[in-house]
Amino acid sequence: MLLYKYRDISGEGFINTQDIFVNQRLYLPELKSLNDPNESIAEIQINNPLKEYGNMLEERNRKNVTRIFSLSETQRSSLMWAHYAASHTGICIAFDFSDWVNTDSITLEKVRYVDSPIKVSHTDLYNYTKLAAHKETSWSYEKEWRFISQGDKFLNIDSNVIKIIFLGARFDNNLLHWIKYWRDVYNPSVEIRQMNFVTCSYELFDDTELGNKRLRM
Repeated sequence: MLLYKYRDISGEGFINTQDIFVNQRLYLPELKSLNDPNESIAEIQINNPLKEYGNMLEERNRKNVTRIFSLSETQRSSLMWAHYAASHTGICIAFDFSDWVNTDSITLEKVRYVDSPIKVSHTDLYNYTKLAAHKETSWSYEKEWRFISQGDKFLNIDSNVIKIIFLGARFDNNLLHWIKYWRDVYNPSVEIRQMNFVTCSYELFDDTELGNKRLRM
C-alpha cells in the first residue's frame, strides 16, 4: 500500500524535505502544532452525577506528548496539492509502508472521520492513539493515515520505503536538480514523475498515465 506526503519545498519546507532523504527519517510534529484546533478533543463520560463538568470537551493537555506524521491515500487531490504543497509548486512523496509493524511507541492508523467528538470513559482517557486517530468529517477529503507517537520525535525509515516523487503541476523546474540529487545520492531507485492537468478534466495525471490526453495549457 502506497501512502503519500505532500510537501512544500520552499524556505523551511526545503530543509525539512531534504531531511527525509538525507537522514532517512520522518519528523513527527506535536499534535498541538497542527492546523486543526479540534485535534483529539473528546466527550468525557464521567459516571458521577455530582460532577457537572462530565461532558466538557476538554482533554487537550495530553497534546504535549502526542506526535504525528500525516499521510494520505491519494496523490491526486487538488486540495491537498493546494494546501500542503504550495499551490501545486511542491512535491508529493509516495511511501510503501506495507511491511510496517506497529510498536509500543509508534503506530500507523487510518483516520476515522466523525460528525461529533468521540465519547471516552475514564479508562480510555489516556488512550492517545484512539483519540488522535479521529477527526471531524469536514477533513475527510484528506483520506488521512497517521503515524502516532507518544514522544518519539523522529521515525527512522529504510531507503527503499520511498518509491516515487511526484512533481506538482506548477513545479519550478529550477529546483529539479535538487530532487534528482536527493534521489541519485540517497534513493537511486526512486521514480520521478510530473503531475499534470489535462483538457476537459479536473483530474490530475502523472506523465506515465497521459496516453492520448492533451495537457491543459
